[in-house]
Amino acid sequence: MHRFPWTILLILGLFAGIVLTLDGAGGTDISASYVSCRLILTGESSHLYAHDPMAFNTISDPVWKKVAATRGFPAGVLLSPFVQTPLWPYILQPLCKTTTFETFNWIFSVAGALCFAGMIWLTGRHWAPLFFTPLWVSFMAAIWVKADPLREAQLLTQTHIIFVLLTLIAVEWARSGHELRAGAFLAIAATVKIIPGVLVIYWLITRKNKAALSFAVCFAALLALTVIATGREVVMDYLHSMSRISNTLLLSENNQSLAAWWLGHSYPSPEIIGFRILKLPFAMKLLCSGLVVLTAMVGGYCDRRLATISTSIPPYGAIFALLGGTIFAPIAWSHYYVLLVVPLILMLDYGLRRRSYPVLLISASIFFLANTKVLLRQLQHMHFSAHVVARGQFYAGVLALVGMLLMYRRSKAETAQQ
Repeated sequence: MHRFPWTILLILGLFAGIVLTLDGAGGTDISASYVSCRLILTGESSHLYAHDPMAFNTISDPVWKKVAATRGFPAGVLLSPFVQTPLWPYILQPLCKTTTFETFNWIFSVAGALCFAGMIWLTGRHWAPLFFTPLWVSFMAAIWVKADPLREAQLLTQTHIIFVLLTLIAVEWARSGHELRAGAFLAIAATVKIIPGVLVIYWLITRKNKAALSFAVCFAALLALTVIATGREVVMDYLHSMSRISNTLLLSENNQSLAAWWLGHSYPSPEIIGFRILKLPFAMKLLCSGLVVLTAMVGGYCDRRLATISTSIPPYGAIFALLGGTIFAPIAWSHYYVLLVVPLILMLDYGLRRRSYPVLLISASIFFLANTKVLLRQLQHMHFSAHVVARGQFYAGVLALVGMLLMYRRSKAETAQQ
């Protein structure tokens, strides 16, 4: 089935190298990891979750600026606030202690490019056998080299790709019977990023109880380790930070979430450009949370039904759940949509195997919408207002949800007829 693994590895390695040479990584987002790590090293952990009360993307804390200045922080790099678990910078201490920010930034830029290549490899090798050839892997790599989600992730040096790959590995391990290992990997991902946690609901529905239990035990152990390593006060600061963020509405154009799309029309257009912190209405928060849970349950139901028919059918439901966790979270940055490469590969594989032109058309539409700058430029050339498609990645995510459901229904019907 997989006749060209080394050739494909070479292609993906070349792809990762090309990504690194394009639009050098500025490091805006990784700056928070670096400076927070230095704060712990200098005994200033009480400032870890300092934030600006008005602007979400900047930090004016003098201690942050002082620590950054002492490490020769580049003047052109914007300091962004730290919002992740305190265990993350604690683990990074050996690295940030011995490296400059430029080296630290480069290491995570390389990790991001390799992890995205890993996402293509894992999806193709395990879930899309027809796609997993040098020709189609080269095609997917070529169209994603400068795609908006990946480009933004690399420009900002985002770590999100790392944890998406860990999550996909957890999905595959749970499917192949390595449930304890899967739960541990998902716990690691969910400790730093919240979105992967939706898979616990999915696992409960698909009766992967060992994976869910492993996740719960490992997550609790990581939480205990966090308290021991960083202290109770820092953990409480983190929980307060999470509570604050969960009640925050951001209408900046690179927030491609349902909440931003729905409420964006209720505010003056300048709000869409900036990162001003607004109050997320409770009803919208409730709706978003409900939809995240609902998509995880629906995804679990779909894959449970498919598993009774054939174990070789790809995990459309798992990807449906992860897409829901992304789209319906109140904050879904543009770079979160690197996840779209997974449904695109699955749809390309299905469309080619079944010669399904509707699926291929949906996949092409997803890629076009995900690249909002291309779409905006074309509309401007035709003198149309571009505002209605400002959140194209959100629309792409919704179409990907439709695509997963469509392939689920067709796979179930086709297998039942055999």
